[in-house]
Amino acid sequence: MKPSYTLRIGITLLVCFCVFFSCIELKNQVGNKILKDDNFQTEEQFNIALIPVYARLINLIPHNSWFSIMESTGDELLVPQKGADWYDGGIWHRMRLHEWTPDESSFDITWTACFEGIAKANRTLREITTFSGSFDSKAAVTAELRCLRAWYYFILTDLFGGLPIIEGIEFDPQNPPARNTRLEVFQFIESELIAAIPDLPVDYDYGRFSKGAAQTLLAKLYLNAAVYTGTPKWQECANLCQEVINSGQYNLTTNYFDVFQPDNHTTGLDEIILPAIIDPKVLGQGMDFHMRTLHYSQIEQFNLTSQPWNGYCTQADFYNSFDHQNDTRDAAFIAGPQFNPTTGQPIVDPGFGQINLTPEVGDIYNADRDAGVRVLKYQLLSSGQEPVGDNDFVLLRFADVLLMHAEALNELNQLGEAVTIVNIVRARAYEPDQPLNPANFNQATLRQQLLKERGQELFWEGWRRQDLIRFGKFCDEWEYKPIDDDCSKRKLFPIPQRQIDANPNLEQNPGY
Repeated sequence: MKPSYTLRIGITLLVCFCVFFSCIELKNQVGNKILKDDNFQTEEQFNIALIPVYARLINLIPHNSWFSIMESTGDELLVPQKGADWYDGGIWHRMRLHEWTPDESSFDITWTACFEGIAKANRTLREITTFSGSFDSKAAVTAELRCLRAWYYFILTDLFGGLPIIEGIEFDPQNPPARNTRLEVFQFIESELIAAIPDLPVDYDYGRFSKGAAQTLLAKLYLNAAVYTGTPKWQECANLCQEVINSGQYNLTTNYFDVFQPDNHTTGLDEIILPAIIDPKVLGQGMDFHMRTLHYSQIEQFNLTSQPWNGYCTQADFYNSFDHQNDTRDAAFIAGPQFNPTTGQPIVDPGFGQINLTPEVGDIYNADRDAGVRVLKYQLLSSGQEPVGDNDFVLLRFADVLLMHAEALNELNQLGEAVTIVNIVRARAYEPDQPLNPANFNQATLRQQLLKERGQELFWEGWRRQDLIRFGKFCDEWEYKPIDDDCSKRKLFPIPQRQIDANPNLEQNPGY
């Protein structure tokens, strides 16, 4: 966050973000009437009105929402059943086997969260466009709202394909909206971002859409253009990545894990382009990835105040793809026999013996309680870790921009430059450095290397399903999953049945 921006707009959303929505109380006291009565009159009120639109970002990361379905359907994350725990009606087995149905709660939760964000953006856009007055940040606030709406549509079209494009706020139950095509949604997102970028600040303001954040989102849209529309846009993607790189606003942090610390709003500031800001003290929702993955009996080992849930783990093939000796990112994995770091005594699961977290899970329908390597990518506090942490969830970051740039350049037959960029990311990861040699690759083999690089850099950040689809690997066979019998069907999730029941104009995706 740049202090000059804070001074310029006074007590606004940006200040709220600096202390992570600490001014949500101000919204409750001052802004609640504003938002209910649509009585927007001042710059401060319009900035306060942004809060609930941004707040919907955190609804993408709880268990059983966007993050869960993006990762559990890919080749990185596994949710085995351990006794009676984690059966959850069989949803995680269906996600693993690509046998999901339109009734899965995760689809409906994600659909609802995104359309709530769209509705709140539309409402505030209506107020700001009909406001007869003027204020210094009017164009920037309008641009932010358009970017946020584009973000939610980007998530939705990636998952479900064609969607209703809704720009108004009135819903007529007698005439509910029909689906636009995926191409039309793509073009809408593209046009919204292109229109917004000139009015956004160049300066990097943590937690808000800046020019760089909008350019990164547009680059990611172009990165997947061939999937979404059938027409690649590699040059457009490369150009935008280059603009973000040239802006000078972002760099790789020296330490990989600085991006994921509990205070990553300061330690990861150089690299994080857009976060979903988390503050459990205010919002009642925090970073709980450690609870999802750690074994029940690791409560004392990691000085937790509540027992973990013993759920998420890695797939063995993914874990084994890492260089466990030289890749510093390997420190995110918790594997093997476990010991108390203070006493050196074994961590024991009563009735089952010492915990030994094995890469091989075995029977996913009845796995051992300590089956699966666990992941602590989002770091814990050094003492007294609560069930939820303050780590902001990273949506967009600079390392992803570099890898997107490398991928686009490879598709544009600029292999040497692509490898050079990949080596920038690898230089932080490996000790000693292990740069790739361009002479060892052609376009096809570098393409496969790039999928591996993205997995090892961006694991458990929510992008794996999208990457696997783009690289043509989502329907392949991997641990516990056979080859998909109908890949064209599985590249899109079904429209949630509850949404079709509410709006019969929502034609279901083919094959469901």
